[in-house]
Amino acid sequence: MRKTSLIDRQVHLDFHTSEHIIGIGSQFDEDKFVEALKVGHIAAINLFGICHHGWAYYDSKLGYKHPHLQTNLLERQMAACHKAGVRPVVYNTVRWNARVARMHPEWTVREKDGSSCGALPHPHSELPMYAWNTLCLNSPYIEEYVLPSTEEIMTLLKPSGMFMDITFAHVCYCDYCKEKATGLGLDTDSDEDMKTLADVSKKDYREKVAKLVWKIDRKATLFHNDHQMRREHEADSFRSHCEIESLPTGFWGYDHFPCNAAYFDQLKDSEVVGMTGKFHTSWGEFGGFKHPNALRWESAQIASYGCLTCIGHHLHPTGEIDLDSFRLIGESFKELEERQEWLKNSRNAAEVAVLITENRLTDAEIGACKMLLEAQVPFAVVDPDMDWSAFKVLLLPDELLLDLKLSQALKSFQEKGGKLLASGFSGLDSEKRKFLVNLGVTYKGESPWNIEYIQSTDTGLLASGISDPFLVYHSGAVVSRKSGKELAKTWQPYFNRAAARYSGHRDAPYEKPSGSPSVVVTRKAGYISQRIFQSYHKWGTRLYRELVIGVLKKLLPTPKIEVDLPSAGRVALRQQAKPNRHILHLLYATPIQRGSIGVIEDIVPIHDVSIALRLEKRPKSIRLVPQGESIPFKQNGELTRFTLPKLELSQLVEIT
Repeated sequence: MRKTSLIDRQVHLDFHTSEHIIGIGSQFDEDKFVEALKVGHIAAINLFGICHHGWAYYDSKLGYKHPHLQTNLLERQMAACHKAGVRPVVYNTVRWNARVARMHPEWTVREKDGSSCGALPHPHSELPMYAWNTLCLNSPYIEEYVLPSTEEIMTLLKPSGMFMDITFAHVCYCDYCKEKATGLGLDTDSDEDMKTLADVSKKDYREKVAKLVWKIDRKATLFHNDHQMRREHEADSFRSHCEIESLPTGFWGYDHFPCNAAYFDQLKDSEVVGMTGKFHTSWGEFGGFKHPNALRWESAQIASYGCLTCIGHHLHPTGEIDLDSFRLIGESFKELEERQEWLKNSRNAAEVAVLITENRLTDAEIGACKMLLEAQVPFAVVDPDMDWSAFKVLLLPDELLLDLKLSQALKSFQEKGGKLLASGFSGLDSEKRKFLVNLGVTYKGESPWNIEYIQSTDTGLLASGISDPFLVYHSGAVVSRKSGKELAKTWQPYFNRAAARYSGHRDAPYEKPSGSPSVVVTRKAGYISQRIFQSYHKWGTRLYRELVIGVLKKLLPTPKIEVDLPSAGRVALRQQAKPNRHILHLLYATPIQRGSIGVIEDIVPIHDVSIALRLEKRPKSIRLVPQGESIPFKQNGELTRFTLPKLELSQLVEIT
């Protein structure tokens, strides 16, 4: 990854504008734009060069200019940015370009049956959400349109960077892809081989753009926006940073960003931008205003993961400046600006990490992250290629199967004092024959039951103290204990529910213990035989979280931090090397479901929040920042205790 200098408090100013709209940019006022940038406390902004409709908003010599563009909009926007001291980045579209797709339908992505990749449905209309088709990276499109337009923008406008949008890998069976696949020795009839081709093609595109941009300006930022796959470290050399597009009120939801940021924050030397939006829902929404408290909370959450904040907005086709939206953004950015000293150059100080092996988070991995979020356990997400030495416990959720290399790495982690918390089939070899790490159990096979019940036999395992068997919707493995202590047992139902054999409205009641333990804990591992994390992701049963946190406390009885907050509270602990201090981020808000949207509006203060710390060195000072108010604390051996008098939306605590 090329190291560049990013800046916080960014805006992504969308401008996808149809050729059926006239007067484009006719009402743009540079002075009003400067005012908006200042009102918004904005330090950097993504401005549109070429949009998904395929139109340019500057005086393009390549023939791409919007037919109804009334002014050199982009040049004037950039001039206003320079006047306001704001860094301009220019946006270019890649795989979605409606104008090019109309001109060259033979360049669009093809399904296996030869049909073109079509439009998606609109969220609240019978009409398509958009009409642009996905263009193939192996067609002449990249050489004839994307590279020339990018070069023109870089040389003519000299932005501080490029934001290349819609760059994901897409399996395609067009003639160009088949020809390239054959040249690489791939089988064009193999779905797996064509997926490999899609990944290769994306990498080839990124390399071409990176060489072009950095040949013109070695200091330019460069980002290729796609689905943000994990474990794509080879792509690091073709971008300057990472961005996580995650609008909570869009289809992402409020748990998407932290689950992903916990991973990307672990990439060494990688600056990360978290992108939310000012919209009530998502992109393309005019006249939608998120509640200011929601945007403040989202920005504070982004900052708590060491990320820079970007907020999406959409400029009106006329270029008329919507000052209300910039004021809304400014409420969040003003707070970030005041906190900058305590946000920059920090690292995650978590002791617990969720181990992943796939490019996308599975339901089980998301369930694990949600549990840790709601229990206020600071965590990271790591893959096998990362350094785990800073963590004390690794979670292996439900179905993380091992090869020899990964099993050896996990054994080494345990030998050095690390502990594992696994569930279901995690820890088994790829054929599901035996465990390749020591979890205190022997694998006997897959459970024959479609549901199971868990009964705690340890009085301290469940915080609620429930001792009766409770239902778990995903069964898992049958095991026998070979070491450690059994803390919970599995109960089986009378029978598996079927059309001809059922009882009551849902599940058959529990009948008797199955003979297989549910929870076993040893000195180096904790194991839960059910697929508890998938069940939590789908059903959200509180007892599942209690069970996992109970096992975690057995493995990590003296954690670095303990915070007394309701489940909607969020906690992150970060460390700054210069100056040497810890920064504790605390957040509290309760999204409510309104229709299909989860919204944050009312902020209810939480008073007298108890906090306990066990840090490497005893604190000399604890204070609220940026307020500067000192907090009294008590020291008992390695344990530091203090009380936060009031938590209203978000608060930073400096520990030195």
